[in-house]
Amino acid sequence: MNVKFIPESHNFFSSGKDGLIKYWDGDKFECIKNYQHINWRLWSATNDQVFLEEEREKEMDELYENELLDSLENEEKPKKDDEDEDESEEVTKVTKQTMETLKAGEKLMEALDIGIEDVEATEEYIQHLKHYQQKKTNIAPTKPTPNSILIAFNVSGQEYVLNTVTKIKSSQLEDALLVLPFSYTLKLLKFIEIWTNKDNITSNIVNISLICKILFFVIRTNAKELIHQKDPHLKNQLIKVKQQLRDELTQAANQLGYNTQGLKFTRQQWKLNHETQFIDQAEQKDFDDKKALKRSFPTV
Repeated sequence: MNVKFIPESHNFFSSGKDGLIKYWDGDKFECIKNYQHINWRLWSATNDQVFLEEEREKEMDELYENELLDSLENEEKPKKDDEDEDESEEVTKVTKQTMETLKAGEKLMEALDIGIEDVEATEEYIQHLKHYQQKKTNIAPTKPTPNSILIAFNVSGQEYVLNTVTKIKSSQLEDALLVLPFSYTLKLLKFIEIWTNKDNITSNIVNISLICKILFFVIRTNAKELIHQKDPHLKNQLIKVKQQLRDELTQAANQLGYNTQGLKFTRQQWKLNHETQFIDQAEQKDFDDKKALKRSFPTV
C-alpha cells in the first residue's frame, strides 16, 4: 500500500491491492473519490470544488448498477445440476440482502436530511421568538413550514427519523449504519441527543433499547473519527447523552426493582389467603417431641 500527501493540505491519495486509487480527506477521515481503470496523464491543479455528496451519489449509483448487473447475470446462467442451482440461489440471496441494506441506508440518509432541516428550523424559530419576547422591537418571527413529508405523516422531524430507524430490520440495521458517511453519523448523534432528553425520553421509553444499540454501535465503529474531531460541542453532546441515558436507566432499574418486590409481596399474600396446608396432629406431635430439648437432672 502506498500513500502520497498533497502539499500544504491534509488530503492524500492511497493505493492498495484492490487496484483502486482513493482520494482521502485527512481531517474528516472520508474517502472523497475512487479512481479505477485510470489512463495515466499529466493533470494540472485547479480551484474547482469537489462536492462530497455528488461523489457519494455517483458511487451509490455505480454500486446499484453493478449489483443489478450481477444479479441479472446470475439469473441468466443455465442451471447445470442441483449444486449449481443451490449456489445461484445463495448468490441471489446475498445480492438481495446487499441491495436491501443499501436501500435502508439511503432511506435513513434521506430521513436524516429531512429531520435535521426541521430541527434546525425549529431551533432557529425558538431562538428568534425568545429574542423577540425579550425586546419586542422587531417583527414577530413566523413559524417555519415543515417538510411536505412531515405534514403528510403528521410527525415532527425527530419522530420521522425514529420511525425510519424502527422500520429497518434488525438484521440490516448495523449494515445500514455502516453505509452512513461520517457527516450523517454526526446528524444521527444529534437525534440521539434529542430522543434521550427529558422532554422525549418518556415517549421513547419503548425504543430505548434500540436507541442504545444504535448509539453503542455508532461510537464503536467511528471511535477514531470522533476522537480526532476535537470538537468541544461534540464532546459535550456525547457526555449529555451518556448522563441522560444513565439517569433514565437508573430510574427504570429502581422502578423495576420496586415492582419486583411488590409482585413478590402480592404473591406471598395470595398464597396465605388461597392456599391451605393440612397437618396430621400425630406426625406433628412426633416431630415436636424429637425436636424438643431433653433436660437431665443429676441424682444427689
